Amino acid sequence: MQQEIEWHTDRVTRTVYATDNSIYQLTPDRVGLPDDAAQIAASLRANFLLAEPKAIVARGGGTGTNGQSLTEATTVDLKRNMNRLVHVDVEAMTAVVQPGMVTAELNAELASHGLFWPPHTSTLNRATVGGMISTDAAGKGSLVYGRAHRHVERLVMLLDDGTEWIAEPVTEDEAERRANEPGRGGQLWRALLDMTIPEAANLGLPELARGFSGYGLDRLRVDGRVNPIALVCGAEGTLGILVEATISLSPIPELTRLVVASYDTFGDALEDAVVLRETGPIAIESFDETTLERGRSSPAWPALGAAIGDHHGAVLLLEYTGEAAEDVEGIMATIEATGRSIARREIEGAAEQSAIWKVRADAVGLLAKVSVGGPELSARPTAFVEDCAVPVAEMPSFIAGFRKTLDDAGLMYGMFGHADVGCVHVRPALDLTDPGQRELVAEVTQKVIDLVAKHGGLVWGEHGRGFRGAHIDQVLPPETVMLMRRVKSAFDPRDIFNPGKLYRPLDATSPLLDVDDPAMRGELDARVTLTVRREYDSAFACNGNGLCHHYSADEVMCPSYKATGDPALSPRGRVDLLRSWLSDKGGDPGFEDSLAANLHECLSCSACSGRCPVEVNVPELKSRFFDDYHTRNRRPLSHHLMSRFEEMAVFASRIPRLAGLGLKPAERLLGLADLPAPKGKRDTTLVKFTGQP
Repeated sequence: MQQEIEWHTDRVTRTVYATDNSIYQLTPDRVGLPDDAAQIAASLRANFLLAEPKAIVARGGGTGTNGQSLTEATTVDLKRNMNRLVHVDVEAMTAVVQPGMVTAELNAELASHGLFWPPHTSTLNRATVGGMISTDAAGKGSLVYGRAHRHVERLVMLLDDGTEWIAEPVTEDEAERRANEPGRGGQLWRALLDMTIPEAANLGLPELARGFSGYGLDRLRVDGRVNPIALVCGAEGTLGILVEATISLSPIPELTRLVVASYDTFGDALEDAVVLRETGPIAIESFDETTLERGRSSPAWPALGAAIGDHHGAVLLLEYTGEAAEDVEGIMATIEATGRSIARREIEGAAEQSAIWKVRADAVGLLAKVSVGGPELSARPTAFVEDCAVPVAEMPSFIAGFRKTLDDAGLMYGMFGHADVGCVHVRPALDLTDPGQRELVAEVTQKVIDLVAKHGGLVWGEHGRGFRGAHIDQVLPPETVMLMRRVKSAFDPRDIFNPGKLYRPLDATSPLLDVDDPAMRGELDARVTLTVRREYDSAFACNGNGLCHHYSADEVMCPSYKATGDPALSPRGRVDLLRSWLSDKGGDPGFEDSLAANLHECLSCSACSGRCPVEVNVPELKSRFFDDYHTRNRRPLSHHLMSRFEEMAVFASRIPRLAGLGLKPAERLLGLADLPAPKGKRDTTLVKFTGQP
């Protein structure tokens, strides 16, 4: 196996890795596709020797909503090749996995053992284990299972100079022994042991159901053990590159009950959620009126529609397992006793439950289909304040204030999320091609941060911090921020890993990047005229949600991506390339030819438009592109022959035996397969040439 990472510096690859599920677009100067940890280590060693080392950012599924994996420097894709389940210990209920493995694929392989890895985000069918560890992900069920760090036993990571370092809980004595070892690893253990960390209560961290994300100092030294996993989980790749994880697994619940409760208003639903936590649910998920209305577009809607009928208000989904699942009557009585719910129904069938949860998983994508505005604006739901979390009891009043903030700004929005842990997902509709609308990103962010602080919460409650790190001084006391920076300095003193996010090293002078500092997609899309944007509307509608990167071969989605695993051949990759081409149309003939070759691989099956939440339609976009492309480029012979295919078929039917001899060459020439043999009246052509009947 080669010892050098496969590097790509072509425009196609760099463009595909310039976006994720956020509002930002940063084009890396190169993209690496490592096969193993040894290749990454070798590259890190070489980079470390440079007087000015390059910044390096690891990437998983590209599902981040705040630019976590975006950079203008070096991107290292861990999903493409480092995506295996290495080992499962069923008795110990642990597994060893590479960081690029998709979480749902992991759980599918574990299911035969009756086990699963609990962190459960709506994107788990394309989000990777490494990415979920890096953001300390949670999602549905976190009231019981907590965040990802609770399910991690051991992490193998590479430091800035390529040194392999193991993060795992050890005794104070073992930590001291490791700190006395020579080399970079020993130095890091020593730096961690030398840090004086106040009691958790004195760190000034927000008191939330899920805790604080981003260097868990409150969990570093607990009960006589030192556990650096607390720092690495939620570090968003700012401390090193994760190359292997040992994770702890849980039994798949044998009995699951789902209750659907309907409400006149979202406020009523949230008030009830505070009370219903006491009934022992594993999850309480919520839809507001707008999101529920969009849910009707989900292919899975009939199951939820059957449960709520013609209801157009808000809904809670309450899931129960174990003993709590055996007392559905008591749960129903409690819901009825609060007097807020207007209807309740238990969903018993596994298929119906699965379909309803699918509507919930589709919620963010379905909201993104909304487009509002006049002739000069096309606003779409946008991720930038989408994961605020507050103490559960504060949720109703916080949401009321949040709604007022967005209403005062004149923004359309929908709300949904994890009512059991005080986390709400909100995507206000903005047209980011408009400079005034882009300014609202920073304005609204600041107002929401102030509101969240008033309610004792955190603006990055679930999806990681990304480009929102500049506001950390408004969240934590100065002394705690300095401790966090000491952690960054101990791991990455030269600020190589994902710089500008979370924290800077102690001796760094440049500030953290703010929400309006990096280039936004809309800023680049504005180079394209409004008329052209509307002609290619579905390309500009793509928000990077990544459902087209679904891991399963059974999922109806782009076959060219499934066959190759190449993100450039996915619908998301193709529309990114189209948007780039439109932004400087004719300026790079080589890139235009590369895009033509890429789209030629599209089978025009339309799986994308049928499954993509925002209905990206690559076949339609492909037709528009080639219609334009062939005004400047000669069409191949196969196109001209295809345009006369009917005439040729009539002629072939007159000489079927002779035409049959040319069938295979015709398939190659036309780029087709399995052409039917010509049929017609028996002819005597071959007799004339060969003398044989």
